[in-house]
Amino acid sequence: MTSHRTERAGEAIREALSLVILHELQDPRLPGIFTLTAVRVTPDFSDAKVYFTQVPDGEKDIADSLAMLESATGFLRKRLAQEVNLRITPRLRFYHDEQARRGERIEMLLEEEARKRKERES
Repeated sequence: MTSHRTERAGEAIREALSLVILHELQDPRLPGIFTLTAVRVTPDFSDAKVYFTQVPDGEKDIADSLAMLESATGFLRKRLAQEVNLRITPRLRFYHDEQARRGERIEMLLEEEARKRKERES
């Protein structure tokens, strides 16, 4: 269960990291469209799960982005400590956000079902 305090901290971390990645991270592996979608902070603020989406989103592209983020974790955590006033700066763990893919798959299945239903009715 998340508290209002951890939700606020997660949002502040997401905003700060987004700006640092956009303006300060100079890595050729950074994809054209890259978005931090959510940050989930543990109740003791020791860890933060950072979720992202990107375009292109092939498996190799995601692996490259994860490698880039993991190699920049020290820099990102240092900048986070400077930007967000937290007693403890959490360890950052990065994950690709699969919800967008799941949503596209569900939408495709619904469209296919609607098409089949329409064919049966005609």
